[in-house]
Amino acid sequence: MSQENLDSLMQKADSFEIKYIAEASDEEREDWESIKTGIESIVKAQKAPAAKTDVKLPTVLVVTPEIVELPKNMGNLANIITTGDGGGLADISAALVAELYRQGANVKVALPEFKNLFMNTSDITAREYEQLKIIEEKKRIYLISEGLLTGSERVYNDSKPLLDKIDLRKANAFMRGVIYRVLPEMINGDVVVHCNDWMTGLIPAAVKSISETHGKNMKSLMTFHNIFTQHQWPKGLSKHSIDIEPFWDKLYYRHSPEKSPGVLGTFKDNYETNEVDFLTSGLHAADFINTVSPTFLKEIVNWYFQTENIIPRYMREEIIKRNNQGRARGILNAPVSSADPSKDPALTMNYWHDPSIGLPNIEEGKRINKAKFQEKTGLNHDITKPIFFWPSRISDPQKQFRMFMELVPYLMNEFDMQLAIVANGDPALIELAKNHERNYGGRVSYCGFTRELSQLGKAASDFLLMSSMYEPCGTPQVEGPRYGTLPIVRRTGGLADTVEHLSGDGLMGNGFVYEDCIKSGLWHGFAEAMNFYGKSDEFKQGVLARAMKESFERFNIQNTAKAYIELYQEMIGRKIV
Repeated sequence: MSQENLDSLMQKADSFEIKYIAEASDEEREDWESIKTGIESIVKAQKAPAAKTDVKLPTVLVVTPEIVELPKNMGNLANIITTGDGGGLADISAALVAELYRQGANVKVALPEFKNLFMNTSDITAREYEQLKIIEEKKRIYLISEGLLTGSERVYNDSKPLLDKIDLRKANAFMRGVIYRVLPEMINGDVVVHCNDWMTGLIPAAVKSISETHGKNMKSLMTFHNIFTQHQWPKGLSKHSIDIEPFWDKLYYRHSPEKSPGVLGTFKDNYETNEVDFLTSGLHAADFINTVSPTFLKEIVNWYFQTENIIPRYMREEIIKRNNQGRARGILNAPVSSADPSKDPALTMNYWHDPSIGLPNIEEGKRINKAKFQEKTGLNHDITKPIFFWPSRISDPQKQFRMFMELVPYLMNEFDMQLAIVANGDPALIELAKNHERNYGGRVSYCGFTRELSQLGKAASDFLLMSSMYEPCGTPQVEGPRYGTLPIVRRTGGLADTVEHLSGDGLMGNGFVYEDCIKSGLWHGFAEAMNFYGKSDEFKQGVLARAMKESFERFNIQNTAKAYIELYQEMIGRKIV
């Protein structure tokens, strides 16, 4: 069967699913799952390589502390491994692994074994979990197991009596397992170890040391999704059974004002006198670094955000150095494939911009989902009112949530609108949201984050808010237009890369963009959105259909995975010294 016929077969299967499966009985759905699994097996068995290149695609080990899900066929535990509700790193890790796997890459994953978390979210018993683990056949999933990890209920901020610096100790346990158990199994063939954020910061130095010792073509990529880091004394690392002496000179030390690259004297000199910076060590030792938006990388290199002191000077200088060496890149994140109003199970009604597939149109779909969302969040039941939706983490200074809260009374007085906040974060800032909920009952709502409610909110709302001071990438503003929900954003980082201001004729743009990180800037975004909401239904539906279609075309995981694959090939195919 030709590749063209295979692609056509899968398209027909997807079209059939969208049209009919929502109304099918449970028995019919089970039959369909069996049929589709068979089709997928045929496609997978006969599929040609995704990319033809003179550079052989290496084995890719994705090392991540967070992941939303794994491809179902990746291993016996793949169906139950999840770190919960997700976020930028968890979502992109899942999306990238799934797409690399789909394209036939030899992708492997190393992550902490959050056993309690896995069981709680998957609703299976400890015995069932262990049985699945015992019969694990494919060496694609490396779970780093230790009591501190297996007993945790969450990835970060897990407070337990008599345990201090819990996140740092989890990171130590995770990196120790990867360095001593996983990396030694990776020394055959071309390998790229793709590390993510500060909890993997020591691993690139270990990769370089192993590669040099064994004479292997093993490279490391360090992706920073944010700029948070941690520090620890070498003595403390040794106490936690991480012997950094074999690669101590490849790490970055916090206190080294007079010498570059952050190393003073000998290992003994630094053992008790200098702290290792985790994220900067990864940025320093990796063969290549990248962040999750081209604009955010440019902002760092061009010395943005100095007055806010959001990034240590030495970390910025390390990123600038790597950029000047040609070893830094911005690769834009993409939404997970499940962010799709035609099949998202969190929605009350699925819908689509093209009526030919048999689903309700945007207007009808959003009307039904808005009614359900208003019911769930306690907003007044009035589908004629525009809903402005805050889906992001609640924090300052990055998300500028306090500034937004100070603006709320003026917005309530000026505009006939509703505001829904579905997010977790800083308790003090959450209290500000709850105060507004009390003062503007039925018009303002605060709910803690759940993935299901957040997805419903994207479908139900008219506008989505991201007023960030800085934003490495962000995914809500890309997912919003997929659901016919236009974002209001400040022009920075990944927001600048993904949102273009809507033109007056509605033929260009997918949201509302303001420049300055001040109240009047955010106010302008609201005013522009309300002006759009007052347009005719025909005009609005035309804009939303175009924005939805373009969002799927421009921002998808296939494009993101392709960019990473090209980078992996580049790293392996040329000598990086």
